[in-house]
Amino acid sequence: MEPLRHYHLCAPKRYTLPILEAAGGYSLCFMGQKYATEVMYCGRNSGKDGDKIAHCGFTVAHKDGIPYFEEAELVVLCKKSFGTWMTEDNFLDKEVLSACYPEKDFHKLFIGEILEVLTKE
Repeated sequence: MEPLRHYHLCAPKRYTLPILEAAGGYSLCFMGQKYATEVMYCGRNSGKDGDKIAHCGFTVAHKDGIPYFEEAELVVLCKKSFGTWMTEDNFLDKEVLSACYPEKDFHKLFIGEILEVLTKE
């Protein structure tokens, strides 16, 4: 059976880009409604300006070297298998190009093989 894949985009100005580039894998953490305020905080604040994890009280755990939050209701562990920068030439719909990338600050695209899914019981 073909492995399941996840596609992840990371903006060039993001603090997480060099971290993601250096890592062998990443996780997707679904926190649930209980942590809505903390998730909003993380989305609105950069990790370069402070420790968001400590601010939110999240606990980092690792599985096979991949970090994730213990508080997550669902965790998808992924191994990076591909990474490339998006380019203007690759856009089939040029309207997306002008609407989303007027400054041509394209994302880096990562493809990860889904290794495991963790759930709270």
